[in-house]
Amino acid sequence: MIGLRRPLLGALLLASGSALAGGCQQFDTGHGPVDLPGCRLDGGHVVLESSALGALDYDTDGLAVVLAGDGYHLVTRQGRSLPVPTYDNGPDALQEGRVRGRVGKRLGFFDARLQPAFATTFDFAWPYEDGRARVCNGCRPGPPDDSGDGHVPVVGGEWFWIDRQGQRLPD
Repeated sequence: MIGLRRPLLGALLLASGSALAGGCQQFDTGHGPVDLPGCRLDGGHVVLESSALGALDYDTDGLAVVLAGDGYHLVTRQGRSLPVPTYDNGPDALQEGRVRGRVGKRLGFFDARLQPAFATTFDFAWPYEDGRARVCNGCRPGPPDDSGDGHVPVVGGEWFWIDRQGQRLPD
């Protein structure tokens, strides 16, 4: 059984702001969510006007975080966006040049330009560490554990490791 954090902080932040009303917010670590005029959610992706793109706080990889709909989205300076899972109560981050992104109800891996790293998607995936990622197909969220810290186990399915090109590694 693998532990997975539920998006507790993200859900609280979104419920407290206007992102649920179809707008977007950027997350300011010093002040919490801040409304982002010129941003909207369309078909599961954020669409930003140039004024909104210019207002975002980009990290050293050129990515910014936007809250929209029911989750986090990474955005490039060019306006490409990717819905990402919540990890430890925040947006998934680029690790070893890869970030997990939502592809329908599955997860895929993307590069720093938010382009697919490879075509394969998975029912669940952990971030890359030491050049490989643990993934599964056929797994599903289980019942929340009793710890009260928001962990939901991922149960069942077939678990295996993949390399940076998405190829299955020997056990």
